[in-house]
Amino acid sequence: MKKMALLTGLALVILPALLPNLLFGQGYGTSRTEVRDGDPRLELISFNLQTVIAQGQLVSGSLFFKATSPLEENLKVFFHLVRPGQTDTVLNADFSPRNSTRRWDVNQVAEAGPFDLAIPFNLEPGEYDIRAGLLRIVREEDVVLYVREPYLNPEIENFIIGRLTVAATERADPDGPSEFDLIAFDSEAEIVFWETLGARVEFMGYQDEAEETVSAVRVTILPGMAEYPGVILQNFFNLRPDRADWSTYDTLRLNLHLPPDNRGGSLRFQITDRSGRVYEKTFPLASGRTERLEISTVDLSGSINVSAISRIKFFLVNPSTPFTFYISGLRLISRGQPTGKPAVTFVRMEAPEEVERGRPFLIRFIFTIDQPIFQRHKLFTHVYRVNDMAGNIGSDVGLTPPIRNWRLNEEAAVDSGPLMISADAPPGTYVVRAGLYVVADSPGSGYVKIDDWMAYDGRQEVINVMQAEGPVDYIKQPYTNLEIQNWEVGTITVE
Repeated sequence: MKKMALLTGLALVILPALLPNLLFGQGYGTSRTEVRDGDPRLELISFNLQTVIAQGQLVSGSLFFKATSPLEENLKVFFHLVRPGQTDTVLNADFSPRNSTRRWDVNQVAEAGPFDLAIPFNLEPGEYDIRAGLLRIVREEDVVLYVREPYLNPEIENFIIGRLTVAATERADPDGPSEFDLIAFDSEAEIVFWETLGARVEFMGYQDEAEETVSAVRVTILPGMAEYPGVILQNFFNLRPDRADWSTYDTLRLNLHLPPDNRGGSLRFQITDRSGRVYEKTFPLASGRTERLEISTVDLSGSINVSAISRIKFFLVNPSTPFTFYISGLRLISRGQPTGKPAVTFVRMEAPEEVERGRPFLIRFIFTIDQPIFQRHKLFTHVYRVNDMAGNIGSDVGLTPPIRNWRLNEEAAVDSGPLMISADAPPGTYVVRAGLYVVADSPGSGYVKIDDWMAYDGRQEVINVMQAEGPVDYIKQPYTNLEIQNWEVGTITVE
């Protein structure tokens, strides 16, 4: 889902300041699953899916149906994994058929798919029943009904159409941070990778504030040698292509030291990707101090493709005097971001009991997290009328305080931006879709897109998969709540 899609057809109103006298009410009601009354009209012909899938693996599959009478509505496919003999869903991979069920020819085989099924790392290995079919979603004032189509197949009981095995995947302990040195600073042989432009490089240690010796590369940028003199890591990424993909890390950490005899100043830092796009930052350095600097890869990915790094450069612009500094660390850090394990729980939604068209309102969302999240997230809120999508509005706001400051397992409240249903929009029940996301532009292949494996709906949204083509710019946090589909967290009544 692209950012531009948030504004398509929206009557979005942005108002300043807080709204007075805002009354908050209760959120969603309950949900219930039923089977449609009447004669069966749907036959499952076959389905195509691997019988053994490893944790963390994504596979494609398809289901093939035949309708014996017209399907008047657009039905969704429910696809659930359940433990044998149990009823609770452990994985929900519902999706919408590529071809609307209203267009299916009577007594002709129709394909619902292909669809992608991602097995999260935290799903226990073992055997699971596949419960699948077609359903219609009916939203009423206090309840959401999931109405399933009965099968003509006499051999199918309780919508169980088959079984698959989830195989264990060996992986490192995800609970602790993972750190990876891009280049070593404890070997003089590594100095060959540093290219110079109007600068001098040598392998030499320094004493830090604690008077301990630190291995480093000493760089002296010389005046009058070049317009942008400095040191560069470029051929390094050609010789070590495994060091060019930073997409599974959340932070780049740099250690820079300025010797006491240097009067201080600012150093420029550039990262370039293979397409030539550039991220640049200026670091102020104080004499005699070591600066331990961190850059979020989410911030980087707004400017460059973090999975295709081609160059790193430290430089100055037309220096008038020599400038000496030390580089003692270039390290990638992964703090265990939830790529396969959801960390965000939706607690509740607080909204006005009734919304008047043409008047602004806010919606408050309550979340908890059960593991640290360091990326800079925002809140998206989409509101639209049930069934016909009329009166769509949307809002995106930053989080205050930022999510990295949230306490684990404690409620955090976030207000939407001001919203207003257009005065000419129809009244009725409107669905609220909301969640947390990061923005990470990437023009090429390779960026990991985190999405909701519990609410896959067949609309260009993938989970823990290398994006094959096109930009990735909208990365949503999955919920731990199994019952939430497509980030639909509540409804409001519009008068």
